[in-house]
Amino acid sequence: MKNDWGDEGWRWLQGALKDRGISPDSKRLYPRYWSDPRFGIARRGVPVIGITWYEASAYCRWLLRLWEGLEEGLENPGWKPLTLRLPTEAEWALAAGGDEDDRRYPWDPAGQLTTAEAEIICRANVYESQIGRTTPVGMYPLGASWPFVLWDLASNVHEWQANYSSTSHDYLSFRGGSWGHSHEVARTARRFSVALPSYPWNHDGFRVVAFPS
Repeated sequence: MKNDWGDEGWRWLQGALKDRGISPDSKRLYPRYWSDPRFGIARRGVPVIGITWYEASAYCRWLLRLWEGLEEGLENPGWKPLTLRLPTEAEWALAAGGDEDDRRYPWDPAGQLTTAEAEIICRANVYESQIGRTTPVGMYPLGASWPFVLWDLASNVHEWQANYSSTSHDYLSFRGGSWGHSHEVARTARRFSVALPSYPWNHDGFRVVAFPS
């Protein structure tokens, strides 16, 4: 990553506060869809969306710093991660069971492929599900990834990744499907690679990777 992205993130924050009419001295900036009844705080248990890469990365640092006093730390007494951050694409693909076969979904065991749309929408919140918004994590037990049993890798929200999408430009990648895109996009090999770190779309969220000390 760029060595000066920390400064860029701060400059982005100042611009975002100004755009929303918030004092630059404020220490709180809510996600863009925080008050939206379809996506925001009123629907606890669903992924937070409208988050930029800067905000997702800042959240990881905040969570690590305050771990012991937060719910995550209280539920895991005596354990604190050494590192918390966004996953790289390689880590995400590993958690999804591999992305070598471009027809595979994260829940497909080795040698099996899901092809029927009816079977896919039993496992993932994608456009064809016709729900039209994010859903609570754990709503699709049949969609847990193989073999590591992670939820929603193929649906709900596209997930910010830690790495550039290529060495030729500054775009970042998203992995995983979303509530607003076709099930074709939910396959493990698919990726969005045209995202600048300031993009806050309502199809996008993030997943945190924790490394033990």
